[in-house]
Amino acid sequence: GGGGGAATFKRTGNFAATSAASSGLLAEARPSRVDGTVTVRSEGGTDDQFTVVIELNSQRGPEELLWTIVPGGCGGADLPLVSPRQNPRLNVQTSGAARVTAEFRGTMTVDQTYHVNLYANDGTSQTDVVACANLRS
Repeated sequence: GGGGGAATFKRTGNFAATSAASSGLLAEARPSRVDGTVTVRSEGGTDDQFTVVIELNSQRGPEELLWTIVPGGCGGADLPLVSPRQNPRLNVQTSGAARVTAEFRGTMTVDQTYHVNLYANDGTSQTDVVACANLRS
């Protein structure tokens, strides 16, 4: 390291299943284990254009999940930076594996904390979140 990359935003996180995934409507006989990682990095040091890579291994496939980035820590009630419906869907295969690389346009700063939510059932509310990852630098 070191050198002129101080402005570069790079965070990673590990997904964990939420309580919503194992109770209530979302349980529906689906196992709730979700393992995965997310990497978020800025393009060219900007604070409003990012590349997001999500890799998932779950016992939930096949299904489509929505995702987005939300300020604060997992379980917080903050509004997402971008509506989950604006991001490319995460297509989970029958094996439970999924991967998406997407451009994310929302403003994030290095001094703030963020998390990534995965939403099932085409939903966008907190009760639809099946997995969450706190982003760490």
